[in-house]
Amino acid sequence: MKRKHPKLVYIAYGETDDFAHDGAYDSYLKSAQNTDRLIKELWEFTQQDPFYKDNTTFIISTDHGRGTQPLETWKGHGSKIVGADEVWLVAFGKGVNANGGITGEEQLYTDQIAPTVVKALEVKLKGADFKGKPLPFLEK
Repeated sequence: MKRKHPKLVYIAYGETDDFAHDGAYDSYLKSAQNTDRLIKELWEFTQQDPFYKDNTTFIISTDHGRGTQPLETWKGHGSKIVGADEVWLVAFGKGVNANGGITGEEQLYTDQIAPTVVKALEVKLKGADFKGKPLPFLEK
């Protein structure tokens, strides 16, 4: 990022998933805290680099949810695990309405993330036919 200044960076942190599958809850929590720290450091870097400063949007989510009921299913995910189809998402930075936590009746889906990224980048993709529509938090 320092040398090439890409307009899009995709990062996938996977440690929490690995520890959850192992049932190592203490390591899972430590990994989540470490990931939070890495995201904070990345945000601080972007706000100190003239290319990225006030020109960066973070969209952070998970690739899947985790089980919730019964409690033991927190170690897994998949179509037979209750709650694994529910994920969280946080967005902040340029172009994101600062609404705090959003709750409401509208159902949002992970297939809306890619068109949201395309909208945030203000690019047109040839032949792109997204099923989902951009998430409603962008100002643009």
